[in-house]
Amino acid sequence: MNILNTMLQRKTYNGSAGEVAEADLRMILECALAAPDHKRMRRTHYLVCQPEKKATLAEHILHATYGNDYSPEQAQGVMKKLSFAPLIIIVSIDCSPQDRVPYDELILAAGAGIQNLIIAAEALDYQTSWKTGAWAYNAQVHERLGLLGSSKIAGIIGVGRGEATNEALPPTDRPSFADNLRLLT
Repeated sequence: MNILNTMLQRKTYNGSAGEVAEADLRMILECALAAPDHKRMRRTHYLVCQPEKKATLAEHILHATYGNDYSPEQAQGVMKKLSFAPLIIIVSIDCSPQDRVPYDELILAAGAGIQNLIIAAEALDYQTSWKTGAWAYNAQVHERLGLLGSSKIAGIIGVGRGEATNEALPPTDRPSFADNLRLLT
């Protein structure tokens, strides 16, 4: 699929299956790393959770959220939330103080990296879903994942293949030019 069609036809999927080939994962991450990054600060980082490590990720989330006293129902709930895709990529930003690049530009660079990641995955016929939620903002989750104290999670990206029962969310109404574009006069 050509890149323009990939961008115009992309959809968020509620669940996907299958595995992501190692060569494809490498290409997807290389595309993410090629995103614009003001002054080449390289403050966006990608933590890959392969399917066999989901239980480890769930343990980190459970301990960070509930301590050592969590119920089987809570554990089941976390695993269910993590089942939205076989491969999960946690995208974080090192927001430690520096004077070279404004904070907003670090956030924009992370967003550009995520966008490249999503477009690359979908160009390789994978499905993606960009999530955040409470875990993304929980400092204990950050610590358990080994993120710097100054890090922020910009996205929890799921990548996988479709399955027969998987359906895309309804088509997104795209903004109209008339409502969102203005020419300087």
